[in-house]
Amino acid sequence: MLEDDKKWPISKIYPDRLKTEQKANDEAWPCGFIAKFLFSDIFNEIKSTDRSFSVKIDETEIAHEVDFKQRFLRNTEKYDDDNGMYWTDVEDQHLMVWYQMESLKDFNKLYGRVDGFMKAGKEYTITVYDYFASDLLDNEKHIVLSETGTFGASTNCNS
Repeated sequence: MLEDDKKWPISKIYPDRLKTEQKANDEAWPCGFIAKFLFSDIFNEIKSTDRSFSVKIDETEIAHEVDFKQRFLRNTEKYDDDNGMYWTDVEDQHLMVWYQMESLKDFNKLYGRVDGFMKAGKEYTITVYDYFASDLLDNEKHIVLSETGTFGASTNCNS
């Protein structure tokens, strides 16, 4: 992993426990580019500037049920946290969403939900912890808010 810095100076997004020479060439799970470049920004809360609305972003139930019940489970026979083989929480639903493959280079990934009614015309702020090194990967990040209904997001937000 550390040798990747020669081409891609991205080790700053690796978990600290994997930044040692001892762990650099060890097997880590999950493996591959999707896990290696896991989106790591954190969106904490959204609130109106007039302080009439404030809510934490709900990050539960964002992955498909088959992912968190069958596909993304810890393999305790081969790996455990004490040996440091997991470089991210494989049962984190953000990882499950990140693994959903997209066909195009421009895509949206569900991060969470805002439970409450936001009013048009008001100004809102979102607390963002910027950990994902998009500048090093030559890409951009955007926050998209959309309204959902019984059948998911409204079509005018995802077209």
